[in-house]
Amino acid sequence: MSSANPALAQFIRSIPLFALVEDDDLNDVLRLFRPVELVAGDVLFGEGDPGKAMWVLGEGTEVSVATTAGQNRPVAVAYARRGDVLGEMALVGPRSGTAIVTQTGPAHQIDADEFHAMRAAFTPAAFKVLKKICIDLCGRLRSTNERIVPSGSGDVHTPPLP
Repeated sequence: MSSANPALAQFIRSIPLFALVEDDDLNDVLRLFRPVELVAGDVLFGEGDPGKAMWVLGEGTEVSVATTAGQNRPVAVAYARRGDVLGEMALVGPRSGTAIVTQTGPAHQIDADEFHAMRAAFTPAAFKVLKKICIDLCGRLRSTNERIVPSGSGDVHTPPLP
């Protein structure tokens, strides 16, 4: 892998979302990264909004994500900081929460349309990123299911399948 920005390539390699992207394909992903400065108080996206971008947060940047999820007031569901990916759902669907920058700092933005164009061109890196999103979402779903009904709970009775 030869990159025009070795420091960025090394940083991206440390982020789990890009773990399946092979060295030969990493430049395809790096071309999507746009450096931006996120400012405290900025709303990156709102719950239910169409996904237009995702971000990889840099040093010092912090973002809070909240959802109403049928409640009368927002409930914080996540906090993101350096190295965290925020808004990756932009690559697969509408926003599930509202993200507000709480600490000003640098980030790299990936435009959803540019990512979709990379996928439409059958670039392997795009499918590896999507696969990792699917793996992570399945893990989150399993974790949520486990919190709702712990495994080994003898009190759960399911109807037989037809």
